Amino acid sequence: MKHGHGKTRQYKQPAVFEKKEELLPLCKEIGFRADVKVIQGPKGESVRTLAWLSNNNIVTAGDDGDLTTHDLANNSTTSVPASHERVWSVATTPDGSLSASGGKDGAVVLWTPTKAVIGTARGHSSEVNSVAFNDTGKLLASASDDGTVIIWDVSRPADPFKSSVLEGHKGWVRTCTWSPDGRFLATGGSDKTLRIWTISPSGAPLACHIDDHHHSLSLRDIAFSPLWTSHGGMLATA
Repeated sequence: MKHGHGKTRQYKQPAVFEKKEELLPLCKEIGFRADVKVIQGPKGESVRTLAWLSNNNIVTAGDDGDLTTHDLANNSTTSVPASHERVWSVATTPDGSLSASGGKDGAVVLWTPTKAVIGTARGHSSEVNSVAFNDTGKLLASASDDGTVIIWDVSRPADPFKSSVLEGHKGWVRTCTWSPDGRFLATGGSDKTLRIWTISPSGAPLACHIDDHHHSLSLRDIAFSPLWTSHGGMLATA
């Protein structure tokens, strides 16, 4: 990390800032303008996941089972019960018109920026660890401890239906992520494998590439490069 005098500040460990008073001086030092806001769970419970709804609105969820929208411009919050015991993952469509959450109860809940729950998709027999929309916002993937990934057609959010079930992982599926072009879905979990599925526009799996040589422990997160194209690209796993 370089700061204003051309020198490089080295961190042997990732820099963690527990208070905004610690972060702001560094932002000023490196010439980065930052207005830091601290968001807390409305009931004092742990926040497990978050997603942007728009430039000034962010949704958080966690151990209280609620979905809380934070309006950063007006410094206000609105919560809606998501019917989960605990929420592990939340995602929004690219246009911010629809959100989804998955949690400990194995359900996937669909809701809108009006804070209304409009649909619930049930198909997993165990906890839902990750949810992700494709580039059109019409398909939603959910990854579960039951070892499956379900692709839901959410073109009618009040009546989501199961488009396909992706099977093959031997153990919990921890994460699922769509490529930027929506053609591929990457999944990973406790079996230490990365699976890249080719998905049709209707949500049907067309092919699957398996990589099981690079992780010695559970695979917990996947990220496609923003430069990914229909010809491929790079992705990272952790």
